[in-house]
Amino acid sequence: MPPRASSTHSPTASSSPGGPCAESLTTLNADGDAQELLATAWKRESETTWRLTLREGVTFHDGTALSAENAAAALTFAATAAKPPRVLDGVKLTAKADGKDLLLTTAAPDPSCRSACPVPQLVILSPAAYPGSADGAIDPVGHGTGAFILKQANGSSGATLERNDKYWGTKATAPGIDVTYVPDGAARANAPAHRHR
Repeated sequence: MPPRASSTHSPTASSSPGGPCAESLTTLNADGDAQELLATAWKRESETTWRLTLREGVTFHDGTALSAENAAAALTFAATAAKPPRVLDGVKLTAKADGKDLLLTTAAPDPSCRSACPVPQLVILSPAAYPGSADGAIDPVGHGTGAFILKQANGSSGATLERNDKYWGTKATAPGIDVTYVPDGAARANAPAHRHR
C-alpha cells in the first residue's frame, strides 16, 4: 500500500541505519530494545522524562543540520497533529531542546523509553517539511536524513530515490531506486517492489 503524502511512516522511512530516506531517533533490536540511530545515547532523568543525545554531523537532505530544536519541533508536530501517528495513541508526549540534548516527557511513567523514543514509526524530518498548521500535509521530498534522498513522490504510483553521498553512515551502493506501488494484491505479489538503477 502506498504511503499517504502526510505520513512519516512509509517505505521511504526507516528505523535502520542506511535508509532509505528518513530516520527515527532510535531503532529496535530483535529483543525490542532501543538502539542508536539519530540519537546516540539516552538516560532516564525521572519516571516520565528521558534525556537524549543526538548524533553529531547529521544534515537533512536540504542542508539543514540536525539539532535538538528541530528534532523537538518534529516530535511536537507529530504529538499535536490533527491525526497523530498511531504510535502515539494514548501517549502524551512533550519534546523540548535543552542545549544540544533533547528532553522527552510522557504523562505516564515510561521505564523502557518505548513511548519517549517512538520507533520506528516516527521519523525526524527537516523543519521545511512541516506545514504551518496541525492539519496540514507533511512534505517528505528532500527532507530526510537517510542514505537515499526522496527526489520525487508520485502520489500512489511510486517514488524516485537517489543516493545521499553526504550520508552520516555507510553510503549506499546503488546510485538510486525507482519504487513502484502496485495497489492490486495479486499483482503486487508477483511484481518487484523496487528497481535499483
